[in-house]
Amino acid sequence: MTELEVGKEIGPYRILQKIAQGGMNPVYKGLHTGLEQEVAIKVLDRAALEDPAVRTRFINEAKIQASLSHPNVIKVLNYLEQDETVFLIMEYINGETLDVLIKKAGALPVDRATTIFSSVLEAVAFMHAKGIVHRDIKPANIMISYDGFVKVMDFGIARTMGESGKTQAGIRMGTLWYMSPEQIRGEDATVSSDIYALGATLYQMVTGQVPFSGSLEFDIMKGHLEKPPQPPWQINNGITKELGEIILTALAKRREERYQNAGEFLAALRGISPAQDATRAIGERPQQGMRWNVRRISGNRNRILLLAAVCIALALLAVVVFFRTPGKSDPGTSPEIGAQGVQKNDSAAVSPHGESSPPVSPKKTGSSKKRLRKEQADPGQSAEQKTDAVSPAETVQRPEGASEWRIRK
Repeated sequence: MTELEVGKEIGPYRILQKIAQGGMNPVYKGLHTGLEQEVAIKVLDRAALEDPAVRTRFINEAKIQASLSHPNVIKVLNYLEQDETVFLIMEYINGETLDVLIKKAGALPVDRATTIFSSVLEAVAFMHAKGIVHRDIKPANIMISYDGFVKVMDFGIARTMGESGKTQAGIRMGTLWYMSPEQIRGEDATVSSDIYALGATLYQMVTGQVPFSGSLEFDIMKGHLEKPPQPPWQINNGITKELGEIILTALAKRREERYQNAGEFLAALRGISPAQDATRAIGERPQQGMRWNVRRISGNRNRILLLAAVCIALALLAVVVFFRTPGKSDPGTSPEIGAQGVQKNDSAAVSPHGESSPPVSPKKTGSSKKRLRKEQADPGQSAEQKTDAVSPAETVQRPEGASEWRIRK
């Protein structure tokens, strides 16, 4: 098995970490050092290079995927050979496989299961239209990004229809739990074989278990060949009989009794469950570096921002009301103004009788000079009399402009 060290460079790509072990082909997360683009790098095991058929099949995977462009199909970006090793460069999906999701959550809610599966059917229908049989459809080959996008991957054993050659004896091209009866018998895989594998996959998605299981491979193969699967609605009472019948049709033992293509399968499914938003595929954020439901997060953020804006507006309104309320301090008036409208200042002049008088401004009006001369001419006048001598207009608090004049005086 070929193992790559972190930091090793493959052409323009640098290895970051190992992310999966796809059978004999490990998969690494890499980075294009020039574009700073994250990629997935699949490596053909060095020992397998001795088998020309395996090497050819791996190279064919690159050619097949490079010719495909579909939103639900993993895209091949490059193909490299270095140090007698073959590398397949693919788009990197930040997410998890469907089998991991099932292992963590068990049976998925029916609406979410059908939403995910509809995207899978669209991808497979696209491949079938291009004359390509996947031959290894299973939950481990279905990726779901943390943004909710569904991607079908791993066409390493896909074979163009009409290509010569049969599956070599003793090699199981696919996982036994999802294998069609004809593949178990050693016959060529066809579109109908993919339909059977799709039926087994949907069966597990909604029930949490595979159609046939056992401690021995013989028991599993015997189930596929001879036994009818348990009706899904008997395992999960949330499954309608209509949906269960669709699944069982895909799992029919005879090819002619199944849906003849993925498009027919998809039409039957949509007939009972309208298409939904694929972003609902993942409803709970996993533990490590994952994006949760993006729409829910965005909605909560908007509500929080709106609430904060309302609070700020109310606070500003309270400040304005406080300062505009009669009897409150006017920010344009000095806090040192007393009840008589006269500034209380330590630097004020003192009258001959010991009473403080406003500091004399260099610019005095005529009336203020006369009053000052009168006060100086009659020093014996009492404080009470002086107060009475002041005009009533001067004893009340003046408007802002008048107050400033009084302060200067």
